[in-house]
Amino acid sequence: VSITGDKPEVKEDFQDEEFKSNITNVEEFQNLLDIEGDVIVVFYNAKWCRKCKATKPKIARIKKEMADAKFYDVDVGFNKELAKFNEIKTIPRIQIIKDGEIKESFIFKTS
Repeated sequence: VSITGDKPEVKEDFQDEEFKSNITNVEEFQNLLDIEGDVIVVFYNAKWCRKCKATKPKIARIKKEMADAKFYDVDVGFNKELAKFNEIKTIPRIQIIKDGEIKESFIFKTS
């Protein structure tokens, strides 16, 4: 799903029990890069994105498989600045971060 066009604003945050918390700005993201040793999984999505919603069961399985990782959520509909900062142009997208580096960044397939 491309995020370059304007999409309808949704007033409620995407918050799921699968995620530690939402990342709401670039500074919070940069703070994640300062964490040493932990594996951090960042899920870029949007409330209006059907494919993003369809990934929930897979995210739950990944969370079980990566029980020691910390999961964070970024709703690109509310946080366009962070999406732009990380050059997120397509969602759903996953980034895996360890020791201050983005180790992987990929579009999350729903099929």
